[in-house]
Amino acid sequence: MSETNQLLQNLSTKDKRNITKILPNSWVTLDIESTGLSPKTDKIIEIGAVTFTGNELVDQFSSYINPHRKIDPFISRLTGIKQTNLDNAPDFSAIKQSFMDFIGTNTVIGHNIHFDLSFLNQNGLILSNPSIDTLKLAETILPNCMGYSLSKIAEYFELTNDNPHRSISDCILTTQVFLSLMTKLLGLDPIILTEIKRLSEHGSWDSKFLIDKILNLYPDAETSKTLLTNLSAVESINPKIKPPLHKNLLPALTRDSITSILSKNGVLSESFPEFEFRKQQIEMAFEITDSIKSQKNIIIEAGTGIGKSLAYLIPAFLSAKSNNKPIIISTNTINLQEQLIQKDIPQLVKALSTSNIPAISYTALKGKSNYICTQKFFNELNSDDLRPEDTYILSKIFIWLTQTQNGERSNINLRKKFDLEWWKKLSAESSDCLQNHNNCFLKISREIALLSDIVIVNHALLISDLNNKGNSIPNYNFLIIDEAQNLENEATRQLGFNVRLNDLSILLEFLISDLAKLHNETNKHNHENFSSIIAKNNLIFNKIKELVSKIIPQSNLLNQQLIEMLKIPDYKTSETTYILRISEETRVTSTWEKLHSEWLNIYNYLSQLHEYLRTFELSIQKFSDLPTPLQQIVNQLSDRCNNLEEIEHSITNFIGNSEDNYVYWLEAHVNLNEINFKRAPLKITEHINDLLLQNNTTILTGATLSTNENFNHIKTQLGLNDFKEVFLGSPFNYKKNALIIVPNDMPEPKEDNYQEILAKMISDATKINNAKIMGLFTSYSSLLKTAHTLQSFAKENDINLLVQKPLTSPYDLVQQFVQSTKPLLLGTSSFWEGIDLNDDLNILIFARLPFQPPNDPLFQARSELYDNPFKEYGLPQAIIKFRQGFGRLIRKQNSKGIAIILDKRILTRSYGKEFIKSIPKTSFSNQPISNIHNRMDDWLNNST
Repeated sequence: MSETNQLLQNLSTKDKRNITKILPNSWVTLDIESTGLSPKTDKIIEIGAVTFTGNELVDQFSSYINPHRKIDPFISRLTGIKQTNLDNAPDFSAIKQSFMDFIGTNTVIGHNIHFDLSFLNQNGLILSNPSIDTLKLAETILPNCMGYSLSKIAEYFELTNDNPHRSISDCILTTQVFLSLMTKLLGLDPIILTEIKRLSEHGSWDSKFLIDKILNLYPDAETSKTLLTNLSAVESINPKIKPPLHKNLLPALTRDSITSILSKNGVLSESFPEFEFRKQQIEMAFEITDSIKSQKNIIIEAGTGIGKSLAYLIPAFLSAKSNNKPIIISTNTINLQEQLIQKDIPQLVKALSTSNIPAISYTALKGKSNYICTQKFFNELNSDDLRPEDTYILSKIFIWLTQTQNGERSNINLRKKFDLEWWKKLSAESSDCLQNHNNCFLKISREIALLSDIVIVNHALLISDLNNKGNSIPNYNFLIIDEAQNLENEATRQLGFNVRLNDLSILLEFLISDLAKLHNETNKHNHENFSSIIAKNNLIFNKIKELVSKIIPQSNLLNQQLIEMLKIPDYKTSETTYILRISEETRVTSTWEKLHSEWLNIYNYLSQLHEYLRTFELSIQKFSDLPTPLQQIVNQLSDRCNNLEEIEHSITNFIGNSEDNYVYWLEAHVNLNEINFKRAPLKITEHINDLLLQNNTTILTGATLSTNENFNHIKTQLGLNDFKEVFLGSPFNYKKNALIIVPNDMPEPKEDNYQEILAKMISDATKINNAKIMGLFTSYSSLLKTAHTLQSFAKENDINLLVQKPLTSPYDLVQQFVQSTKPLLLGTSSFWEGIDLNDDLNILIFARLPFQPPNDPLFQARSELYDNPFKEYGLPQAIIKFRQGFGRLIRKQNSKGIAIILDKRILTRSYGKEFIKSIPKTSFSNQPISNIHNRMDDWLNNST
């Protein structure tokens, strides 16, 4: 209890006085521990509460509760509560009255309080006390907190808990968190609090009375200003646009200047405590220096541990002296983009400043969907259609807008599906730009990029900019592409399409809803001329409704017919997914002709619909002074029409106007009752050549660009010509630090008992002392089966089983992995590359070799371009993926780890040696399954 009292003592006199004014006279913080998460099937095993009055914790209540069942060993380890503590404990009914007396009529506070209250309700104790949920409060007023568990929020406030998952200890920590949240609320501008209060009145906020009390502390505060003009974000944007710095003071870009920075006794060795001289790093920097100076293209494979980021950043940095355009650096992932902009470049700038080398200007530039549109946000804020659940997310974004410097999605914690849907609604992505350029984060970010020496983008924006003829990225002479092995995949994604037929019906329903809103808003606003136009268009609106009523049933029927057409065993790729590649032979069948005819009927109705919508749009074009709610609906209608045309164009192209250089396929998801029309380019070389050859110099780099010690595969993929080729191996001692194990009696992946043995091998690996394990899968189905098999085992052995799922953030899983003492992470495609587990991974398990599914339509079509599809395309693709996965294992000079390959084909097939040859020379062992545990244990824990 002293910790909470100490927290109050640490507050300023003003905050202490104000907190005393806004808090209830006394309150109770409550926490329960239970056998599980379901109030209906699980039982309370411990209950605790503390009473707080004035400035002190004055009393506490704590009791074990007998659940009359054996508790799970996992729960026992988590809480420290033993079965013996519970067997002689009272029933809940025995302590119910004394607990009710302890609570009294006080306000009840808890973290995810509704969880605790639901367990009490289930046990017959229904509290009608006012309650405050610190989870909901934290989610709203800490927009950039990394997570909202009690421990994550405690970490944010630098609070400690020596006895987590025990009721009294958690009560005390919850109280500390609550008081910290109160100081945050007290620090908000009254203008912001006034708006949050207004929002809270739309919803059932339990903390609303606290906001009222805080506002009472500022009776004379001016709250009538325009909210938009009071955002610190908007006020601080313009100072970020700085004129070019004194670049003439930079050293010239030469091999000597590179040596002075990267050599053993160079600038970085003196200013970077962790700097290690790496011969390969300075060689890479030399090659890039020569490439920029000679304006020649180059492709460089840089092995793990070289430090390739610094190797290209330093030449880019120095080249700013003689370059009047930004240098563009493109990465595949936003994670690497963030690492460069938040860590690598600032550290480099700081290190170079110790030698009086002036700083350069740099920035990150992202796609439209990464920036919030402030005008859209304020329009929504003033909407009359807000639901109670909307008020929390809008308050969170509002508070964030007073703190963010760039309006980027990466600066706010939005991981729930509901939150992400709101972001999509508010982002600058859609075409209905509201032209509020004075407060536009997207516009400002582009203006900053124009004045920067280095601009960091990702491949998605790079290729999108090419498609949009250069409207997003500043003109440049030099382009550095990191993670270049992903360029083909990103180009494939952007040059193709994936359209759900169901989206047609959804968009049309939204269209009708928008027209109804337009009528309602027009009646609310006294805009005589506009009202007259709307009245004149009533006939058009009725025609639109009539057409929509015809299109939606026909579209839904077509959707169902296509699903039924695909539901045959030959097209099945998983339990719920069916895929059919649309070939020229398919297009001349009677079934396809019937499909084409049915789509033409829908298309004709859509054409009529567009004519009516265009007529309406023309009739309202002259209005430039509409009230904001009306203008918002008009813009939204325009956006819907554009989206509708895109869907119509894509499906028409798919069904009737196919193009030669594209692959088309249908994908049916039976459980979702949806059909997808998919298109992808067969070859992307022409498009990529436009990108790579439009500037003076292009530098491609990555850790896994080659196969069989040459660049032939990626050169064919990207159509590369006249690129100098450089291989730089890893500086790590893989022979000493890495061991590959292949069980030689492992069943092959197609054998019946493979899945069973796979799960057993993974569970056996977890028995190694200090093992931190990641399993890489090529099949999501296999991953889920394995996770299901291991679930009970993991609980019984206190293993933190982390499973990649559709809505699970890879970042969250990585953070949990790093922080766990016994983690087991199971992941698919996104975990084969682009994640860094630092030095925390010591056993990496490959469930199978990463060959592409042979029934993948795009893989099939591209394979057909080769004389020997397996050797020239399928195998190189798998080898690159394997190398990417293996690269997760050894990340530092002294890392030590084991890679277990549970695919015996690497021993029994002639191509197996190509996989082993593709990675650095390591220790290798193939042994029976029965010997592997001892071999792993000896390698990790005994060998030196």
